Amino acid sequence: MHPWARRAHPASPIPASGCHLAVRCCYLGLRLYSSPQLRARDVLALTVPPVLAAGLLTGAALLPRTALPTDRTIAAQVLLWVLAGIVDYVVGQALPLPPRMIFPARHWTERHDLIVITALGEVLTAVGIAGSRLTNSVGLLVASALAVVVAGTRTCR
Repeated sequence: MHPWARRAHPASPIPASGCHLAVRCCYLGLRLYSSPQLRARDVLALTVPPVLAAGLLTGAALLPRTALPTDRTIAAQVLLWVLAGIVDYVVGQALPLPPRMIFPARHWTERHDLIVITALGEVLTAVGIAGSRLTNSVGLLVASALAVVVAGTRTCR
């Protein structure tokens, strides 16, 4: 056993399940805030599946701290992860909820443009970081320009 496996490691599943719960709570808070007309039944249908899924993920994260054998721990974790996915997504989609507002096409094209701008910015950053360790030459400038052109044509389709 590695020395870091005995103590809480930043990449352990416990903080990951906590982050999942925090993201789901933010989503639920925004959804409840933006839908004041929801009835109590609708609020339960929105909140119960994610909370149950977060509990299953936390249980899966805590399993390695039990006395179960390693092979059973892994199998139980996979089972809990699958159950969490089923509860969160399948049950959440199957429950009756009031219809959500569908945004017009203009909204989605604007979002796509923002994603393209972000992708191009990431390409420029990557080219700058990769080229910072090389000496300046015509070949480097041509390769950098081609990388930006290729990224631009692939993201603008």
